[in-house]
Amino acid sequence: MIKRFDLPEAVRFSNCFCSECGSQVPYLSRDGSALAIPAGCLDGDPEIVPQANIFWVERSCWFEQGSEAERFSRYPT
Repeated sequence: MIKRFDLPEAVRFSNCFCSECGSQVPYLSRDGSALAIPAGCLDGDPEIVPQANIFWVERSCWFEQGSEAERFSRYPT
């Protein structure tokens, strides 16, 4: 039930997902040199941290405010 989408005009962009629920799933890059594992697939600490922020100048104008917003451990009632 896993489907793969390769954007024809892109060199690297691909996406694999479940055709039943739409969840992203791990996949090999188009050239087979890298394994992409969507963070939502992880159920434990991967013991690594982000190493870079790409497209930084294109980030949303509210990015910093979002990271500083009030945080909840569950849905607020």
